[in-house]
Amino acid sequence: MADLWNPVPMHKIYYLILLGFVVSCTHNHREFAYVVNSEQVDHVDRIQLVYRDGSIADLKKQSDHWTLNDSLYAWDPPINTLLETMARMRVRFIPTEASRPTILADLATQSVKVNVFEGGKMNRTFYIGGVTEDEQGTYYMAEPDGIPLVIDIPGWQGALRSRFVMGINDWRDRHLMHYAKDEIHILEVQYPLNQASGFKMERSGTGWRLTLPTAEAPGTPSEALLDNYWFDLLDVGVESYEDAPKDQQRILAESPYCRITFVKADQTQESFSFYPIQEMGRTERYWIVLSNGQWILAQTRILQKIFKSNAYFFNQ
Repeated sequence: MADLWNPVPMHKIYYLILLGFVVSCTHNHREFAYVVNSEQVDHVDRIQLVYRDGSIADLKKQSDHWTLNDSLYAWDPPINTLLETMARMRVRFIPTEASRPTILADLATQSVKVNVFEGGKMNRTFYIGGVTEDEQGTYYMAEPDGIPLVIDIPGWQGALRSRFVMGINDWRDRHLMHYAKDEIHILEVQYPLNQASGFKMERSGTGWRLTLPTAEAPGTPSEALLDNYWFDLLDVGVESYEDAPKDQQRILAESPYCRITFVKADQTQESFSFYPIQEMGRTERYWIVLSNGQWILAQTRILQKIFKSNAYFFNQ
């Protein structure tokens, strides 16, 4: 962004004055010489958001989902909002020459750089800065022209900055688990404080074989309920991804309410440990601690459908 401060050639200033006159004549029809939107966002297959703190949200389109920084699933709702914004954003007005230094300073200090790719090749780069005083416009500048503009979405009230500027974890998909059924060999559910309620589901052909930890099965488990439980696991959503809390040692010193472990066909494992959060005598949320150290918050009402005892599978 160092080039933001390069002197503007006189011919560009004359051009801006002329352009400002043309815009003022056509303002009611919103016909602007600058095109800031992407007309075919369905062709966009990668969006790179480079933030001022050095972090990068690298969003890549796959056959059936988007990824975040190559290793994580990305969340569809904010990506769809981002694509819609890129398709609909327009020039609200062209700033006066007198306001340019202020806007350039804003872009130089708090903008996010947006690289847009189509067909694997970068086809445009622009910067999204802060908002105007009335909070109805957003500062914008594209490479290579370097001319600051104020943009908005016609008919929509509010600035656009928040659609581009999000924390890295805010771009992550909200599903807790991402597995293909055929990659899991064993699924084990443990209740450390009530071990008799646990169970293990082991792949058997196209279905599952259920085993109990402390007793013989009271009958034949329902294949439909075994399959339903698997789909319930994949459907669980989380509230947010978090840094480890300050009292993490106290939490981890206790036994989790539930621990779910997945063993893949290659014998690699991933576990999810669920620790209840007591608030006003009630458990409205749980900490979920993954085997890789990630901390996640989820709501009890969402998790209830996977907190099943082995008796559930024998309810014919």
